Amino acid sequence: MVDSFWSLFGEWLAGGSQDPRVRQRLTDAFRRAWLAGDREDRYAVLDFVRRERLASGYDLVIQGARSNDAGLATHAVAIALFLLSKGASFDPSMRGVLEDFGRRFPGDRALSDSALRRMAEDEADDHGIG
Repeated sequence: MVDSFWSLFGEWLAGGSQDPRVRQRLTDAFRRAWLAGDREDRYAVLDFVRRERLASGYDLVIQGARSNDAGLATHAVAIALFLLSKGASFDPSMRGVLEDFGRRFPGDRALSDSALRRMAEDEADDHGIG
């Protein structure tokens, strides 16, 4: 019996991510797993949101980037950058979250700066600038 989101996600990946029933279980459970607050589960939730480009989980990427856990926050910002590079749109609050991340974790500021640049490029494209 799988007792954590992280375990179920790992099983799903090991099986080649092919089982639609397991994907549905993950989709149904990701928000509850995040709210439960287990660190491993939160990493797995972020990875699931990234892998599936699950727009309904983008708010959790923002929450992760706000985390005081440097590892989780950095992971969330890396996922945000990936999603932005694939055309994802985040809530406008993401800009401030990324700026704050750069101040809180100056060693990883290049990551948030890259995400901010990507957001600016996307906004310019949306407005026909550039």
